[in-house]
Amino acid sequence: TVGEGTASKEYMLYRCKYTLPFGVTISGYHNDKLNVGDLDLSQDRFAVQNEVYALMQPETGRPLIETVCSGDGTADAHQQIEVKGHQVLYFAGATSDSDEGNMVISVNGKQITVPTIGSPQQVLYPAYFNNNLVCLGVFENERVSIDLEFAEVDEEKRTEQDECFSIGAMDLDLLEELCSKYSSSDTKAETTNTSLSLSVENAPADSVLLLPVKYDRGFQAKVNAEDTEISQGYGIFTVVPLQEGNNQIIMNFIPTGMRVGSVISLLTLLAANYLLTRKKRVGKLIGLETNPLLQKAVWVIFIVAWAIAILIIYVIPILYAPIGLLAQ
Repeated sequence: TVGEGTASKEYMLYRCKYTLPFGVTISGYHNDKLNVGDLDLSQDRFAVQNEVYALMQPETGRPLIETVCSGDGTADAHQQIEVKGHQVLYFAGATSDSDEGNMVISVNGKQITVPTIGSPQQVLYPAYFNNNLVCLGVFENERVSIDLEFAEVDEEKRTEQDECFSIGAMDLDLLEELCSKYSSSDTKAETTNTSLSLSVENAPADSVLLLPVKYDRGFQAKVNAEDTEISQGYGIFTVVPLQEGNNQIIMNFIPTGMRVGSVISLLTLLAANYLLTRKKRVGKLIGLETNPLLQKAVWVIFIVAWAIAILIIYVIPILYAPIGLLAQ
């Protein structure tokens, strides 16, 4: 019970059992296994999850998420799904990160909310939300009725994928087994303003640490104080090769182009310093000290250039996101 003044409210705290450590160790690693190029995500939005699951839990020989149905248009707008066991159903359109809002999804007669920026209760799908992957609910040994209502889309805006969809069923028993397997594999992740440190114990030979961090060329890693080249997994994750045994990993991030930008900034400062020290000589050369009109013109040019620089570097990036959302 939480009290505030004379009022109090009761809250329930839940501990989710479906959790994985920040980073999982995968043995028998080969780079081609983590190559997203061979996966057609437009045909199977659950392929990446199943591929990663197969690497983490190869002994099951089963997919974590099974595509139970797919469709295209009003002919497939009504689906009856027999849920066997304990499963979560997910709806995935053929497009991602779009806000066309051309359909409404109902499960057992109840409309599903599709939260988006500034509108958490809206029901139009697709929207800018989780790559347009929507949870339809948790079910156990029952029949689930799914109905889709399609809105009219202008011919100019219509695409072949507007009404394509698939529905996947994730087996919660398999997920629980996976989470139990990795429950003691704590990577002890710690962060500072400039780095991420992790530890892995008893890593087998030929293994990697798969991190839920979007890969970027700016990441640098040291494993047991040795420089280590990291790579990209499935076009999403960051993959850190491990040494056999215990590993201490330190990762830092330097934005791409920062070194070049630092050199340009240094050269600019040197040039500015040179011009300032030579100001009188340059002023006499162009007659600036004896020409008030020229002085005003130079001052105006400086102010305009400064204002343009501030506009480009600061103002436009800040305004771009909200203006883009309003336009859409």
